[in-house]
Amino acid sequence: MDTIDAYGIFGQMMTGDLLYLDRKITFRRICRWLEVSPRDLNSIVKSELGMTGQELIRKYRDDAERRLRNKYAIKCFKL
Repeated sequence: MDTIDAYGIFGQMMTGDLLYLDRKITFRRICRWLEVSPRDLNSIVKSELGMTGQELIRKYRDDAERRLRNKYAIKCFKL
């Protein structure tokens, strides 16, 4: 798959499909699914968003945990 197309699909997987909620999902695994080099996709993610693909997944998870903790007043919520 073309790296630019993979970048768009990766974005949809994160924002629309919420794949980051599954702790077993890694950036490398997503790259395997998309049949694209992790290095190439990371290059685009880093240039567009200022972080690596795995850092982005971690940020999405952290943000989701924070939202759910605040929403439901759960002190020790962990995804």
